Amino acid sequence: MKVLRVFVCLAAIASFSISFAGCGSPVAGADKREGHESVSAPIGSDAQTEYMAYTETAALNDSYMTQLNNELSGVNVDADFVNRVTEDRQITAEEMNEAERRAINCLSKYGLVPNENFWFGKNTGFIVDENALSDSDTNKVDDECLYNTGYAALKSVYLNAVRNPNNIDLDPYRFQCYKDYKLIDQDYSYEQFKQELDNGKSPLSYIRSSSTPGYDDFMECVTDPLHHMKSK
Repeated sequence: MKVLRVFVCLAAIASFSISFAGCGSPVAGADKREGHESVSAPIGSDAQTEYMAYTETAALNDSYMTQLNNELSGVNVDADFVNRVTEDRQITAEEMNEAERRAINCLSKYGLVPNENFWFGKNTGFIVDENALSDSDTNKVDDECLYNTGYAALKSVYLNAVRNPNNIDLDPYRFQCYKDYKLIDQDYSYEQFKQELDNGKSPLSYIRSSSTPGYDDFMECVTDPLHHMKSK
């Protein structure tokens, strides 16, 4: 597999001192989704398997508008589309679905079909079958279809704003989430947990890939510790 700009694993490593074996691996098997046959997502990739299925509206406060502007800096983005979406300081489910549709339509020009030879990451990123694109085309397609359309920037801000509307420090909530899911010892204090992380001895280091028991709970704690995300 070629993995393009898949950031979720890097974010987990940076925040929680966890080393993963990798974010992508060969395509495995096939399954039935929505009445048609599709190749299952690459194992360990945290790949998105449903598309245009957002259901929440994200309100954009000042900090998220700043994040959006930062996401757009240096990118040859469709500013008219992004500004039209965010002029009311929110991103509706319909608007996010439209942004995803635009990205998929762009990718289709290169023979890419979701759940067959490419997947978006659940949080960020893009995973493509190694036989679907040449090496010379991968960055071009990534820039043109994910970044220049505005999809990547809108998705990043949308997910953050839905999961954390007030943009608060999520680390204490992540810690409580780990305890709620019994991923760490119940006797741990938050201070002890932080100290172990600072010393490079994460009590979560046993979670190394999607095949590890508790991986899905861990990823929920990392990305949505307030449990605000109903779709995706």
